[in-house]
Amino acid sequence: MASSIMNEPITIFQSLPEKDRPRKLVKMFEDKYGVKPTYVARAPGRVSIIGEHIDYAGLSVLPAAIDRDVLMACSAKPSQDSTSRIHIANVSSRFPTEKLLYPSGSDGPVLDPKAHSWVNYFKAGLQGVLGQLPEQAKQQDIDLSIMVDGNVPPAGGLSSSAAMVVSSAIASLQAYGTTKDTTQGQLAEIAITSERLVGVNSGGMDQSASIFSRRSHVLNVGFVPRLIATLVAFPQSGMAYVIANTLVTSEKQKTAKFNYNLRVVEVRVVARILVDRLKLDIKMALPTLKHVMDAYFGAQTIHTAADFLMERQRRLRIMLDIVEDVFGSNREGDTWEQVYARLGGISAQDFKATFHEDFEIEAEKLKLYKRAKHAYSEARRVYQYRALLETADNKEPGLAEKLGDLMNDSQSSCRDLYECSCPEIDEVCEMARKAGSLGSRLSGAGWGGATIHLVPDELQEHLIETLKRDYYAKKFPDLSQQELEEAVFATKPEEGACLYLL
Repeated sequence: MASSIMNEPITIFQSLPEKDRPRKLVKMFEDKYGVKPTYVARAPGRVSIIGEHIDYAGLSVLPAAIDRDVLMACSAKPSQDSTSRIHIANVSSRFPTEKLLYPSGSDGPVLDPKAHSWVNYFKAGLQGVLGQLPEQAKQQDIDLSIMVDGNVPPAGGLSSSAAMVVSSAIASLQAYGTTKDTTQGQLAEIAITSERLVGVNSGGMDQSASIFSRRSHVLNVGFVPRLIATLVAFPQSGMAYVIANTLVTSEKQKTAKFNYNLRVVEVRVVARILVDRLKLDIKMALPTLKHVMDAYFGAQTIHTAADFLMERQRRLRIMLDIVEDVFGSNREGDTWEQVYARLGGISAQDFKATFHEDFEIEAEKLKLYKRAKHAYSEARRVYQYRALLETADNKEPGLAEKLGDLMNDSQSSCRDLYECSCPEIDEVCEMARKAGSLGSRLSGAGWGGATIHLVPDELQEHLIETLKRDYYAKKFPDLSQQELEEAVFATKPEEGACLYLL
């Protein structure tokens, strides 16, 4: 079931959709380069429905693609010398046109992750492809012209960067003539590796959602012991998601040491302590919480999907009991001295070398209990959400409410245990619930960015208008109509990445 998705080829269509935006992109390409594009690569953004901050713990998540995407109109031909040339432009004047040069057989144009150029995301996708190409294909010299149009809101928690990297990888694969030989699973591995080149230590959820998603389905993505994606049907009518960007941005480079990166370290420390406390036979230096759970329970034959979901929920209940036993005495956090003692008397220098050699963190205490409780309870909610969609009659009264309750519980856990919410997220979620949302939560890393709300179809417009009036008009009165439409909109699970041949 899941493996078939991984092994499917990249979706290729023989014509472009008859829509205004793709047509406008093709026209702008022709005006810019004087020729028609020969193909268009597309990759959507994604929304995290449930399963926050647990992908880097190896635990399964539940995202879906949205109807906002990155389109790349391209025309490729052989270069006349031993140098490849790429001209890349954007329909928005905010992003300057650039020309990239690199010699045949190389790993691509130089990428400086500190430069913060929009073209870095294309360079990353290209380098990921070049790193996987057969040597004969890599020796080709190409002349590639590109025009980009993206409508995934940037810095909004909807993975505009992953959409850009995935689209870039598809555009590069087609330029080198290897798209038909690449599976969706291989594309995902390329995209995950590529995005790390721009300094994003991605767990893989964003790229997987952009690639594997299908219309009217959410996607259950697992990471340990290997990347695996499973499609789960979502009701085609009755309910939808509304995405609302708080327009609060967290300056990740400045806050990572006491927000995102700190959480990564806390989860790593929890896993290491559990390995020692439970006397598990795990040799790796940095096991994930999923490795811990798998080693604790061992292999087990599970015959049906329903049995699988029940067993995963049972295991996670037991892991939560273990968390209470091991970390519950220090619910508000362990001092550094207590952490070092839990790890067998490790020194501060060895701690850094083991858990965060490449980046800095800052904290008075490590909140091991709260982080562990969130991670395992959030993973359980993912399986509960999937089980409801797979086993319940979609017309059964109460299904939407049960899904909404899980999303609300997730938000409470993100706010109170993982501490990755913010006042604006809390405000938007409360406002949305009063306007008819059945479940509201942050979506993405948090500390700002997007929120997601499960809404009955008949209340979509009411919810959107309420947020426009009571949140955006009051906090951001100078927003243009276009900016407002980008900030809050309704969506249902959409198709994943594809290639259009013209």
